[in-house]
Amino acid sequence: MRLLVDMIPYDNGKSGISAYCRGVVKALAAAGHELTLIVEPDFQAKFLGHIEVPGAKPYKFLVAPGYTRKAAFSMLWHLFVLPRKLKRQRCDGCLILAANR
Repeated sequence: MRLLVDMIPYDNGKSGISAYCRGVVKALAAAGHELTLIVEPDFQAKFLGHIEVPGAKPYKFLVAPGYTRKAAFSMLWHLFVLPRKLKRQRCDGCLILAANR
């Protein structure tokens, strides 16, 4: 299954939501799903090692604008921009892991 997984807000791996995001992504990758991760700028370089699963399909990345680090702007981006991105990505589903977004 092709899934789009929203990793915003990952907050540099400092919180419980970060641990939850890592766990969900690892479990989905281990189950063989093809994942595209929606990430904040600089996520890929810093935290890819924390979510890699040996033998899993490589992740694709969709980098959100830097302003999505701020909650209010992130909510607006998720409400108005993300639906268009979903159509372009042609995924089977989307997981938004932080309910406040």
